[in-house]
Amino acid sequence: MKCSDLKKIIKDETGASILESMIAIMLLCLIFFGVMQVFSFAMDQMVCRYAAFNGAKAWSLGYTPRITEKTVRLSAMGISGKDYSKPKMRDLSEYSLKERMQQYMMSGNADVDFEYWQNKGCATCSQASGTQLKHSISSKNGAEVRIQVRLEHAPMLTDGIGGLLHMGFDDASVRSTYSFYNHSHRFLK
Repeated sequence: MKCSDLKKIIKDETGASILESMIAIMLLCLIFFGVMQVFSFAMDQMVCRYAAFNGAKAWSLGYTPRITEKTVRLSAMGISGKDYSKPKMRDLSEYSLKERMQQYMMSGNADVDFEYWQNKGCATCSQASGTQLKHSISSKNGAEVRIQVRLEHAPMLTDGIGGLLHMGFDDASVRSTYSFYNHSHRFLK
């Protein structure tokens, strides 16, 4: 190869703008999906905090552990995974949805079931990922109620986007703790 041919190859810039554009697009996509990850984590944290607040409020007012668990679950429906209810909750009218939630709180499960709730009777809930919505309640000297709600092994991105990009993190755990003064001893005397 002659020196003049090498100079022509080096000076030839065809395709340089396409390469620069592709690099810029890849960087923009990386930033965009990184912001989506942070947003997804922040939403999970916010819903978890809301569920902890409602659970602590229910327990401090003297509700039973079963009603408190149901309160936590209903408050955390937004981060509870796929809807296995029959019919689906999103297909119900507002009135039917309120009626269904009342039935769920007062009696059995009313066929309300979500992926991360880990119901024993759910045959379709095979948890390969191990994602679970859990809560724990503690009380200090009966004066303060503390509840912790956690979503263990939370997927950071939704299944569709995370599976497409292979960017989902399976190990993220979101947790929130809330405390209330225990008023139940005043109400239940």
